[in-house]
Amino acid sequence: MKREVIIVGGGVAGIQTALRLADRGIRPTIVEKEPDLGGKLRGWYHLFPSLTPASEVLSELRRRLAARDVEVMTSAEAVSITPGSVTLADGRTLECGSVVVCSGFTLFDARLKEEYGYGVYDNVFTSADIERMLNEGNVTTSSGRRPRRIALLHCVGSRDEKVCQAHCSRVCCITGVKQAMELKRLFPDADVFNFYMDIRMFGPGYEEMYREAQQNYNIHFVRGRISEASPTYDGRLQIKAEDTLTGRPLRMSVDMLVLLVGMRANDSNADFAASAGLRQAPSGFMEPQDLFLNSARSGVDGIFYAGTVTAPKNIGETLNEADAAVEALTAYLGRVIDIDRNNLRKSDEILREMPELQTCIGCGGCTATCTAGNLTDFNFRKLHTLVRRGEYQGVYEQMNKCMLCGKCRLVCPRGINTRAVVMLIKRKLGDF
Repeated sequence: MKREVIIVGGGVAGIQTALRLADRGIRPTIVEKEPDLGGKLRGWYHLFPSLTPASEVLSELRRRLAARDVEVMTSAEAVSITPGSVTLADGRTLECGSVVVCSGFTLFDARLKEEYGYGVYDNVFTSADIERMLNEGNVTTSSGRRPRRIALLHCVGSRDEKVCQAHCSRVCCITGVKQAMELKRLFPDADVFNFYMDIRMFGPGYEEMYREAQQNYNIHFVRGRISEASPTYDGRLQIKAEDTLTGRPLRMSVDMLVLLVGMRANDSNADFAASAGLRQAPSGFMEPQDLFLNSARSGVDGIFYAGTVTAPKNIGETLNEADAAVEALTAYLGRVIDIDRNNLRKSDEILREMPELQTCIGCGGCTATCTAGNLTDFNFRKLHTLVRRGEYQGVYEQMNKCMLCGKCRLVCPRGINTRAVVMLIKRKLGDF
C-alpha cells in the first residue's frame, strides 16, 4: 500500500505536521521509533516563559490527533529515506508520495564533559534530570536532603569546540532561568547560582523572566565557566570557576550541580543524508534548501523538514515550522484542497446525480468479494469519501481497481449499483 505522506518522528513537529495535513484532506502516516508519541515534550515539566505545564500542551495535541484520520506507527525506527519511501529498522519499506522529516534532536551526553563528574559523582544532574524530578515532585540531593546551595552551569555541550558542538542550543539560557526560579520556589532558603558565558534572551517574555529571576527571586548570575567539580567528604561538591567580570577565581561548595545540556544533531541525520542525497550543516543538523524562503524544503523534491532536525528551536518555533512544512508540501503535491473549488463543484454534481454514493454503510462486503475473487481491493466507501473531498487522484486510483464485473452489487445490503456509479464518475471527470 502506497501512503500519501510519511512523517518521520512523532514529537511536537511530527504531530503538528500530521494535524495540518489531515485538515487539508491528506492522510499522513507518523513513523515514531519510541513506543509513544510526544518526543522530548513527554519529559518536560513547565514550558518557558509562560510556565504552561508541558502535559497540557501534549494532551491537547494528542486529543486533536485522535480526532483526525492519521495512521500512527510506533516502535518503528526509520533508517533511510527517499522522496518515495521510508525504510524501517526491521527491513520493511513503506512507499509514499512524499516525506516530512521531523526526527528532532538528541540531548548532549554530559558524561563527555568529564570535569563535571556526571554519572560519577553524586549530586551532579542534567537539566533533563531536573525536569523529570520536578514532574515526579521529588527534587532532593542523592541522599534525600533538601539542598542549601545549587549551581546551574550553562552551555554544557553547546558553544564548545572541544566536544565538536560549536553551535548555540538557544534554549539553555532560558531553561536555566526557569529551573532556577522553580528550584527557588521549592527551596526558598537555598542560594541558587547560574554560571554562564553569555545570557541570550532572544524570545518574547525571556528578558522579563530573566529580570524577574534576579529582582523577585534573588537568583545570582555569575559570568564565568566552572572549570571542574569534585566531591567533598560531607557528600557535597566543590566547584572551581572564575568570575570573568571581576577577574577573580571562585571556589564554593554546593549541594547540587545542574548541567544545562544542549541539543546535538541526531546520528541518523548522516544516514538520511546518504540515502536521499540531502545536505548536512557543519553542526550535523540537516541543512534546508535556504534559510529564508525555503526553510522547510530539503532541496530534494518530495522531502521536507520541520522542527529541530535542522537547528535548535523552542516549542513555538517548532509548531510554526510544521505549519510552514505543510504549506510547502501541499504546494508540491498540487493538492491544496480547501481552495480547489472546481473539484468540489464536480463532487457536488456527482453526489446529486448519484445519491447511492451516500447510502454506503461501510460494511466492507464489496472489498471482501473483490479480494476473494482474486480481483482487486476496490473499496466503495473509500471511493465515496474521496469524491466528497474532491481528491481525484485517489478517486482515479479506486476507479481503476474496479473491473465493472458487478459482483459487489450482489452482496451489498443496500444494493448499490457500483458499476453505474463508477461509469458516472468517469463521464464526469474523464479518463485518467
